[in-house]
Amino acid sequence: MPKISFSEYFKLGKSQHELDFVDIPINTSDIPLFIDPYAISKRDDRWSIQCHNHIVSFFQRVIDLMRSNKDNEAKYMLAGLKEPNQTRFGLSKGIHPRGRGIGREQSVDLFDALQDSTAVRTGFIKDLEDCELLIEGISRDKISNIATDIIKSQLIEYTQAQCFLFNVPMSSVASDLIWDVANTKWTNQYADLPVCNGRSVILVPCIWKHRIRGSRVNHELLAYLFLWIINITDFG
Repeated sequence: MPKISFSEYFKLGKSQHELDFVDIPINTSDIPLFIDPYAISKRDDRWSIQCHNHIVSFFQRVIDLMRSNKDNEAKYMLAGLKEPNQTRFGLSKGIHPRGRGIGREQSVDLFDALQDSTAVRTGFIKDLEDCELLIEGISRDKISNIATDIIKSQLIEYTQAQCFLFNVPMSSVASDLIWDVANTKWTNQYADLPVCNGRSVILVPCIWKHRIRGSRVNHELLAYLFLWIINITDFG
């Protein structure tokens, strides 16, 4: 079966260099691209700053709960980091990629690592820049998924804006868990999104994507998940 991209499916008549978003294939396996939280943190446009702040505020909230001995609430927040697959980014195989979340056991490992961090002792998320969290199984695609889960509402808004720009039809679909920054909780919502072959799609700006060379798996979370990968090269 020939690969069909998002732009081809909706007959946009545009090539990748004419599009602001990654023109993902919609009828093949995930592509080995990953959202880079560090790239987000280094951009100075308003939207990237907002997304960066969302990621920081999420982990700041986790740390605040841990310092208040509200461990169950902190674990609940981390357990909400599921397996997003609407971006088609990652390492899953097959035309129905499942994504790779951190999983229940690894969310506990992440909790334990945060509990031992300088940030929990001082109460400030910025102090995670001075520590290294080594968590077996937290690989490059899972770190990308952590960021995707936390900023999903911003990615949905971005997708909707791109669809309006190119007159791409959208349908109201279940968006799974979305992090509600204002109320600091996970919520289930419906959102208008493009649908390809019966599956909703969330678009990602080209400026945020990175591709990883080789098969090495990185288990280091540095600088509160922003300095997060060792062998990065720009893609496209």
